[in-house]
Parts: sequence; C-alpha cells; structure tokens
Amino acid sequence: MNKKNLWSMMAILVIAMLSISLASCGSDDDNNENGSFLVGEWYECDSKGVFRNDATEEEVYHLRLRANGTGDFWSVSKGKEDAYKYSFEYSSNIKGTSGTLTLTITSSTDASEIGKIESGDVTFENGILSTGEVYYKKK
Repeated sequence: MNKKNLWSMMAILVIAMLSISLASCGSDDDNNENGSFLVGEWYECDSKGVFRNDATEEEVYHLRLRANGTGDFWSVSKGKEDAYKYSFEYSSNIKGTSGTLTLTITSSTDASEIGKIESGDVTFENGILSTGEVYYKKK
C-alpha cells in the first residue's frame, strides 16, 4: 500500500471515529443526566400516560418543579383545589432515566409537615415520571 492510500485510509478512519463520537454525545444529551427534564408542571396520569381528569375524579395530584430547586404540590378533586398543599426545596440525583428525588417541605397547610424530608426513587421513560406509586406527565 503506498503512502497516499495509507493517508486516505487514516483520514476515513478519523472521520468515522469522529462521527461515532459525536453521535454518542448527542444521545447523552437526550438522557438529561442532570435531571433538567424535571423542571415544569406535572399532572398525574396512569402508567400509559393518560391524564386523570381532575374535574371529575377524586384527588388528582399536581407537581410544579422550578429550575431554582423549589416546587409545589397540590391536588384537585372534582374540579376544586384541595385545602392541603405544600411547597418544598428539591434536589435530584438522576443518572440517565432514573435516580433519586429528595424534597424538603418549606411551607404547608399542615404545620407539622414543615421541615419534613421525603426521598424516593424516580424513573423517567417516554415522557412519564414515575415515583413507583404515582405517575406524572407534563401537559
């Protein structure tokens, strides 16, 4: 093989390696490894992503997570917001599509809840956030 062919082969290999490398970086971004996908308003749904109807059903959960690490939880029953609600600070340890979400309650309609820390495993697949018992989806 002469030098010209060798350089051509090396150039093709370098381009192929860069293409593979860049493609893998793009898929890493889709995984939201830093948990940024959490930010937004979430509504309770079933495991298939069908929203529960808070105008007719009992106690449909709502969750708002802000980029500054704060959030709110409330529920709506038959079209009316329930009296019980709370605000919190949160942190997450998300790797890919699963991890831990930790909430520290900062204000609540039930004063005994303030300061309480809740932590649990969450997964995020197909636009659905699951706490294991409750499923949420953004509208």
